[in-house]
Amino acid sequence: MKNNITSSSYLSLFFLFFSIPLVSSQGNASFVDFKELDVNSLNEIRLSTEENNWAYILDSLNYNGTETWPLKTASINGVNYPESSFSYVKEAVFKADQARNSFFLELSEDRTLILDEFQKDPSLVRDALATAIYSHFMVVPQVAYTKLYINDRFYGLMLIKEQVNKQFVETHFGNSYSEDPIKTKKIFLVEANESCRKGNYGSLRSEATSECIENLFEGDELNELFKLMLALENEEEHLEKIMDVNSALWMLALNDVTMNFDSYSGYKSTNFYLVKDQFGRFNFVPFALGMAFGGQKRVNGKSDLSMQEMAELPLAHQMGNYRYPLINRLLENEQYFKIYISNCRAIVNAYYKDKSFLTLAKSFQDLIMDTVEKDKTIAFSKERITQNLSTTVGEKSKVPGIEEIVKMRYDFLRKNTILRILGPEVESFSFQKRERFSSEKMEDFILSVVTDKYTDNVKIHYRFNDKQAFISTLLSDDGNHHDQEAFDKVFGVKISPPEGFEDLEFFLEADNAEMKSFFPDNFERKILKVNLKSLNK
Repeated sequence: MKNNITSSSYLSLFFLFFSIPLVSSQGNASFVDFKELDVNSLNEIRLSTEENNWAYILDSLNYNGTETWPLKTASINGVNYPESSFSYVKEAVFKADQARNSFFLELSEDRTLILDEFQKDPSLVRDALATAIYSHFMVVPQVAYTKLYINDRFYGLMLIKEQVNKQFVETHFGNSYSEDPIKTKKIFLVEANESCRKGNYGSLRSEATSECIENLFEGDELNELFKLMLALENEEEHLEKIMDVNSALWMLALNDVTMNFDSYSGYKSTNFYLVKDQFGRFNFVPFALGMAFGGQKRVNGKSDLSMQEMAELPLAHQMGNYRYPLINRLLENEQYFKIYISNCRAIVNAYYKDKSFLTLAKSFQDLIMDTVEKDKTIAFSKERITQNLSTTVGEKSKVPGIEEIVKMRYDFLRKNTILRILGPEVESFSFQKRERFSSEKMEDFILSVVTDKYTDNVKIHYRFNDKQAFISTLLSDDGNHHDQEAFDKVFGVKISPPEGFEDLEFFLEADNAEMKSFFPDNFERKILKVNLKSLNK
């Protein structure tokens, strides 16, 4: 994890973290239902059927119905699933008798996976790379590479895609009573209707009828979408009670920085879930990230953008466009806009500044290249696959090289946007411990935070366990709140836990006149923890 801590403060933080058992909590980035899957390894899935003509059977099912066909056996990295079935993915590109198709695997009643082919990404790593980056900052379904064997015959290299189900929602959002989450429909499944808005897709612009919403989204609580749409349209004051604003701000920032226009921020808003958390708020969960880094060049209603035009799109480039109520509603708010900019800066610093994105991309290609050489059904040559990591390939499609377009994007963002302005810095922080040999135990969390000279205020967001919503409190710099001297840029606060609670989960927010910063910078995924027991040792 990258952060805004200066090198001069590193030593003080080193001693802080080792003198107080201050630990972080981060959501599981692996597959919720399939712990045996590894996102950083090449997996192996083996399927066997009673019939040798399984491909013909699946062709027929794809034409005539949605049934899955029973498998004789199925295993994932040696773990067996006896009651399993499979079918072709109806939403994927399909032709009978073609060399390879995408599969829907049902391993048990509520445990499913999609095995997808590589269609439009010559690098074969865009989905895995974007998922790794998004996962550092927010919850997204995972992807992993696998060798697929059917009846002991190598079928090909596939991309495993995690499905957002009830277990996923409970694990990541604490909601054990969720229905099937709301999901945008595939663009080609959205039908034109004179009584509905033209070209609305998943933009969350209000619709006149429930039928129009059902044309755009699927899921069990579509009636709840009316509330969200109206809140965005009518400037509802209590928007944070209806939706988790941070999840939306992270999604918008990640879409813009990674140039993922096959998303809400693209020409046809798509590819996200709306998931209710334990507090009843909608959370945005983007998926299908395989067109990031300029793979999708249609950003508006005009022709495709060039690589330079995509790289030099301003941040919040859809601001002012009435077709994007989520962007306008949030980013017109000064505080939300500052959070969005802070998120953009965190992404750039974590993955673009030191080229961590390229190290990740190369590691994914190294993982699969031996298998690529054996897979005769992949549409792209080994030379073209490795080429697209750095340079544009294709005479007609002209898919940008990941390295070249990210370099252009990074250069533009740091020189020509608000990101050239540094944000406030949290240089160090500490909790007061029980004095040595003292019989008086610490019963409160007494925090002091040292900042740079430009910081105006510091806020702590905290809770006493993960079943609670975060509470926000401003720290003081007046010399009277455990903050040393007045106006010395050392901020302090005392937090008294309710009886029976000894843990504190928290993250910090710092402001100056123009910018905002968070510590940790991926605060949605990494929460700091401290407990009274450690402070009393």
